[in-house]
Amino acid sequence: MNGYLITGAILTDADSQRRASLRTEGERIAEIHPADLSAADLADLAARHGCTLVDGAGRWLLPGGVDPHVHFALPAGGTTTVDDFASGTESALAGGTT
Repeated sequence: MNGYLITGAILTDADSQRRASLRTEGERIAEIHPADLSAADLADLAARHGCTLVDGAGRWLLPGGVDPHVHFALPAGGTTTVDDFASGTESALAGGTT
């Protein structure tokens, strides 16, 4: 597997929202395609690039959030919070923070 081709989702960024298909390579966005590609064209594109085809209809694709100020194992009120770097990072990733 060389990535994903997510079809028919609503892509959202800071400036716009649009229905489109998005192809990834590894951990990066490789291409964004218009929503009007046929199912046959999408299947061909996925096969050509060795992508897993994912139906994104009815879903939103959002950029990952960035948290520029994080505390782990924070002393607070005479105790220390239980999150450490490993558990805090896993939690952030699960919530879409990159």
